[in-house]
Amino acid sequence: MDRLDREFNSIFPRFGTRLVLIIVFIAIISIIGASAISFYFLQGKILGPDYGGAFKMLVQLKNELLFRSLLIYALSALLIVLGVSVVGLLYSHRIAGPMYRLAVFLDETRDEGLGRRLRFRRRDATHPLAEAINRVMERYEGDLIALSKELAEVERILNSLKIPGASIEDVQDSLGVRIKKIREITNGIKA
Repeated sequence: MDRLDREFNSIFPRFGTRLVLIIVFIAIISIIGASAISFYFLQGKILGPDYGGAFKMLVQLKNELLFRSLLIYALSALLIVLGVSVVGLLYSHRIAGPMYRLAVFLDETRDEGLGRRLRFRRRDATHPLAEAINRVMERYEGDLIALSKELAEVERILNSLKIPGASIEDVQDSLGVRIKKIREITNGIKA
């Protein structure tokens, strides 16, 4: 599957490129068919009894053919523009909606914490974005939990200084180990 197919299928997951090509092919065949039917009915006209009448009838046929051709192609163009507009509107909702929900999610995460997960509607085009953000949130949540545990351990060690008979060397060694773990955790969090 090439890049274009992947992008199209991420936007329209239930449709394939082949289906769109088939629809375009049917539309083109329909336009050509409508033109052919229109021209067929115009050919049944009698040209006239004399040369002048025939010439007049040919001019009328030419004008009628031109008018019908323009009408058919104008209607076809209108239908194509409407179709493109509808697809554009649907696509914009599949992008704009997730961007709005992403902004709300980030605001709520700022206020409530990292425990939330981002979810989009089933038909939204940006599911890979939600999955990537959720992976980042899970990692940072894990780092935050580990950091909180290490800080609690540092606090416990510092409180042990208040206990009579605690050796400074043991406390320094314990604090050194905890500080090293905190650095490992914070090294994973890039600024």
